[in-house]
Amino acid sequence: MKKYRCLNKTVYFSNNISFFAVNKMDIEIIRLWRNAQINVLRQIKKIQKKQQQEYFQYQIWPEMLKKYPKNILLSIKLKNQLIGYGGLTNISWYNRRAEISFLLNNKLIKNKQFYKMIFSEFLTLLKKIAFKELKLNKIYTETYSSRKFHISILKKNDFKLEGKLKKHVYIINKFQDSLLHAIIKR
Repeated sequence: MKKYRCLNKTVYFSNNISFFAVNKMDIEIIRLWRNAQINVLRQIKKIQKKQQQEYFQYQIWPEMLKKYPKNILLSIKLKNQLIGYGGLTNISWYNRRAEISFLLNNKLIKNKQFYKMIFSEFLTLLKKIAFKELKLNKIYTETYSSRKFHISILKKNDFKLEGKLKKHVYIINKFQDSLLHAIIKR
């Protein structure tokens, strides 16, 4: 199992959920999830299998060895079954901030209670990693305004609306706002 040099642990646990560096076995299912949920991601076209493999081979895994990686991507497993992934992306070490990424298995996103539970656990863990281990000052998200349930979970986890980019993205034949939520280290 691979480990990020900048993290204290190889695996993090919370209520039967484990979080650890994305490994080779997980990237194909992640690619399928991303392609199926393209309308909630800043991804314009479907990712091909070779593109996914090259992205992780050249962009993600070499970063694990660095003291200050650009991205930290974690697999999320429930009772040893991969259910999602996410992490800290676009990390600016100088500015001590990072963006949050999160994606759950296509079949599981329909169960709102489950989604809320997993996303909340994930946010709680990321706050600990970002603020206590990595000494970041701020973590933030960009979410399309149509994702009302997702936004409600951010708010319940103390993320505050910092801004709105009006008609910022074109999705499903219409323009949508992008909402920026953040939490600052206390």
